Amino acid sequence: MKYNEAISKINNDEITGAINILSNMKGKKETELLFILYSAKGEFERAYKILNENKEVLEKYLDYYENIIKKEYVPIYNKLIDCLSEDNYKIENIEKIFFKLEIICKNIKLYEIMVLFYLKSKKISKAKKYYRILKEMDKSNEYLAKIESYFSKRNTKKYMLLSFFSIFMLVIITLTLTKLNKINARKDKEIKVGITTNGSLEHGRLTIFSSENKVQIYNDDFDITVGENERVDVRNTSGTTTITLENGKTYKTKNPLNFYAKGEYLTLSPVRKGHTSSPRYRGIITIIPRSSSLRVINTLDIEKYLLQVVPSEMPKSFGVEALKVQAVAARTYAVSDILKGKYAKDGFHIKDTVESQVYNNQVENEEATRAIEETAGEIMTYDGVPIDAKYFSTSAGFTSHASNVW
Repeated sequence: MKYNEAISKINNDEITGAINILSNMKGKKETELLFILYSAKGEFERAYKILNENKEVLEKYLDYYENIIKKEYVPIYNKLIDCLSEDNYKIENIEKIFFKLEIICKNIKLYEIMVLFYLKSKKISKAKKYYRILKEMDKSNEYLAKIESYFSKRNTKKYMLLSFFSIFMLVIITLTLTKLNKINARKDKEIKVGITTNGSLEHGRLTIFSSENKVQIYNDDFDITVGENERVDVRNTSGTTTITLENGKTYKTKNPLNFYAKGEYLTLSPVRKGHTSSPRYRGIITIIPRSSSLRVINTLDIEKYLLQVVPSEMPKSFGVEALKVQAVAARTYAVSDILKGKYAKDGFHIKDTVESQVYNNQVENEEATRAIEETAGEIMTYDGVPIDAKYFSTSAGFTSHASNVW
């Protein structure tokens, strides 16, 4: 069968060859595989055309394409092309853009560009590095013959073509599931999250309120309470946090300032996320004045934190069992980052972006909540220590070699 022939090509890392076979096939599984392969090649226009023509079959990929590829990847990719077209481009600027794109979505076209870029720049060792990656991803790539004329072939390790779920099911089988309550102190069950807007930790003027309860606003300088739905204006005035209540009364402080809605949600605006510019947060919101901006930190229980992580990292259409895997991985990731203290100097444990785990970027749902509750407190450990549980939400069929991650 042609489909099996395409699978054989994929298993032999011949992505282009597999695409050539699948392009003339019409079945649902063939369409989905062709879509994945075009994504893996970085041919997003073709992939997006297939997505639009087969939305019922490919619905689970729609959010990723609309919010990550179209809104994040494409603008940065276009910037890369613009920079490469300049006569006096700086190598370090090209590399910075490339690394951003690689974080968002590794793909064959991106590595083709970087191999040719480094060859043109006479950075042969770097060209060889990305040539090896390119060859491991697609042995049937049309550029390989041209590139190979510049340097000799080398043996390379094959990337494992395992799906996200296969990888983590193997991890869960081979590693010990440990309850969070083995980390004794109550504070260790709390997590501090650095809140970003448009990817930046620096915020301008904010409005904070709760539509469910009164809000306590407090620090060492003052302790006041405002009513339900009462908007509080928060701004930075020459390195001082200034809040203005609806009655016109103002308070100023140079110290971190806490907002707490007594167990209910706090709404912050404007804070741009995938689903809204007025996201809601559980726990405590702490405002820290900077020289000309505000930092925002959200402190809450890890299990509550996961309620807004799991839906942001995996669509509910994947099913509860897959979401359970995601919940354990995300919880382990959070605990590991707390222990590592990566962002300790910034006053929080983890960011709310892909630099850590995406947090509060999609609305909560019952399926994710159930998965979190049914795995409550479970993390993955090795020799009693939480593992560094790196994962990704989308790979287009490829994983990276461990040496590129750890």
